[in-house]
Amino acid sequence: MGTVEYVNFRPTLPVTDLDKAVAFYRDIIGFELTTFAPEYELAILGKGGAEVAVVKNPNPVSQVAYLYVKGVDELYAICQAKGAEISQELSTHPYSIRDFVLKDPDGHIIGIGERLEQ
Repeated sequence: MGTVEYVNFRPTLPVTDLDKAVAFYRDIIGFELTTFAPEYELAILGKGGAEVAVVKNPNPVSQVAYLYVKGVDELYAICQAKGAEISQELSTHPYSIRDFVLKDPDGHIIGIGERLEQ
């Protein structure tokens, strides 16, 4: 894993009301909205080194964490080669993230991605 750089690890929380969750983390906690993708029912908020993603999903089975890296293509190839259970193939999203999703041995869903230059 020579060129993979691990940048940040954040929780991803399923929420029933995206606007209410954004308001809570912005107005109560003091985070700033950094990504809002209503077509994916996703918002990412943060401040300093802290960050949280909220995703509208009434079903609590969703990503529980997200790992930001530099070198996502290389890490994806490594995960494939080592037989990781990949539940979403590597793809690029219009909100400037390239990522994939896998499951850990206990079935926790982990997103792994890289922020793209805008």
